[in-house]
Formats: sequence, structure tokens, C-alpha cells
Amino acid sequence: MIPILINICLAGLKFFAGSICGLTSVMADGTNNLMDAVTSAITELGAKLSAIPGGKKHKNGHGRIEWLVAIAMSCSIVVVGWELLMQSVEGIRHPSEATFSMVALIILVISAATKVFLYFYNISRSKEHNSQAYKAAALDCISDAVSTAVVLISFIIQSNTGLHLDGYCGVLVSLFIIYNGFKSFADTSRRIMGEDTDEDAVKRLKEYILSYNDGVIEKCSDVQILDYGYERFGAVVNIVPAQGRTDEQILDDITGLRSGIFREFGYIVTIQPMVPVDQQTESNIRRELEQYLAKLPYSVKIADETSFNRSGSGIQIVIHAEVPFEEGRFEKEIISEIEKFAEGKTIELVVKLSIVSSLHKGRRLKTGKKK
Repeated sequence: MIPILINICLAGLKFFAGSICGLTSVMADGTNNLMDAVTSAITELGAKLSAIPGGKKHKNGHGRIEWLVAIAMSCSIVVVGWELLMQSVEGIRHPSEATFSMVALIILVISAATKVFLYFYNISRSKEHNSQAYKAAALDCISDAVSTAVVLISFIIQSNTGLHLDGYCGVLVSLFIIYNGFKSFADTSRRIMGEDTDEDAVKRLKEYILSYNDGVIEKCSDVQILDYGYERFGAVVNIVPAQGRTDEQILDDITGLRSGIFREFGYIVTIQPMVPVDQQTESNIRRELEQYLAKLPYSVKIADETSFNRSGSGIQIVIHAEVPFEEGRFEKEIISEIEKFAEGKTIELVVKLSIVSSLHKGRRLKTGKKK
């Protein structure tokens, strides 16, 4: 409620200040604050909805609602910036005379300082709840603080020199606001699409698993941390138990790991035990697989995470494949071609495909597909 009430008060004060000094940029800044009151209300509503626990239809909670809220806020920031840009262009065409007012000056100073306070308030809430919506609100606040500061400077200069800077300063402010809106939209979109897993978080999780119960886990691989929003995370990991562990002991290890990981990291984790094939068998199958992939009409690179495991009387291969985006192939088509390798063999394939684009300097758009 605090940001909502503050923005309503600031909007009223700026409308009053704008009527006194006669600057359209001050009135536009007041409109911006009024819009901020609405977006603050949406942010608070999104935070409340995101905190709702999981239910029958949404077992992992409703945390991703705040991502949608952040997208809506980003769009509103861009719209406000665009409207301010149009008003500023009109101010350049038809400049208005400024009347110096100490009351208006004090209001603008207080407004800028208040927006800085709200920036730190929203940053604190963002870190507390790992919230994208509060982060977007913080960006909006710092944009408002800068815009009010620019309006303040232009008001002082125009009042003392007669130079009509109102419209030009408004253009700069509006472009800054639009930039922050698009930046917030891009940041949230990356999180919705699925960012690369935090390598530090993966490293800490691996270290915990490998050190569990004096090293009863020999290896862990294919670690994925799943972000459900609002500080809700899950994890998926494959483990290789130490040699000599019985089925009952492995089950005890997995049960203990699940409980320990939840207490230590807060992750609801899915653990899949894997029994690797011997090195000679792996070497032979890997060579045969690479020869097969080399004949395909596009480039396929097998990543180091690829694993070869025993599966009853057969073998399971978890393939981590990388394919250049520029070669223009669809995911289903690529996976279908790779899966043909298993035809006529006692092999089960799990294909995890990463599309690698040189345009993104090696960053991956991660997708998953399981047979």
C-alpha cells in the first residue's frame, strides 16, 4: 500500500506544481506518477497471487503469475514513455513559458527523493521474494527519479534564462523510460523462456550430493534447477551410486538426499539412479554413434554430459546434442533422425537438444525432448 499512496500523493502535487509553473513536462510527470500508482497496485496483487500455494491444477504453486505481472508492467512503462514522448514533441513545436515557483521547485525535489526511496524499497522486496515484478517496479522508480530530476533542471534553467528546454528534456526522459520498459520486458521474457541454469547453484548442489554420507554417490550429472517463480524451485539430477551399494541402500541414499537437499536448498528434487556401462562398451557405442551422426545432413555435436547406462538387458543413452540454429532444422526433425540410431538395437535413447546460435555468442536456447 505504501507505494500506491505515495504515487497518488506525488501525482496530485505535480499536477498542482504544473499548473503553477506552466510546464507540460511537469504535468506529464504527474500523469506518470498516477500510472505508477496503478502499476504498484498490480504489483502488490501479483505478489499476493504468486504467494498462493500449489493446488490441484498448479502443483508447483502460482509463482509465475508475478512474471506475467512484470510483463504487463513493462508494457505499461513503454506506453507511458511513448505518451510522454508525444507530449514532449508537441512541447518543442509549441513551447510554453515557465513561471518560476519555489513551491513547484520544492515539490519536484521531494518527488525525486521519494522515487529514490521507492527504488530501494522495491529492490529490497525483489531480493526478499526473488520477484521479477518488484524488480520491474524498481526500474520504473529509478526512471521516474531521473525524469523528475531532468524536469527539475530544465525548469530551473528555463525560469532563469528563458531557454525553452522543456520539450527537449521531455524527449530525453521519455526515451530513457522506454528503454527501461523494453529492458524489463527482455529480462522477464528470458526468465519465462528459461534462462541458463545458475552454474554456481549447480556446483553447490553437486558438491552437496557428492559429499553426502561419506561419498556413497560416485557421480552426479545432468543437473537441472527448475524455477517456478516466487522462490519456488525444483531440481532434477541423475546419480551414479558407489560400487557395491545394494538396491535397498541406494533407495535409502535417495530418500536421505531428497530430505537433505530440501532442508539445505529448498528444492523439491527428482533423483534418478544410473548404472553406467563399462568403459569399453561406452567407447564402442560412442564411436558408432558419432559415425552415424556424421552422416546426417546437418552438424550435430555430442556434449560431454552424454551418458551411457545399463537398462535391464539393454542400454540407455542420454544424449546431449548441440545443433547450429543457422542450419534451419526443426527440433522434432532432428530428434527423429537421431533416434533412428537405436533401430534394431537394444538401446533406449533420451535426446536432450540444445540449439546453439553463433549470433548469441554461444548462449543456448534450451529445449528438452524425451522418447
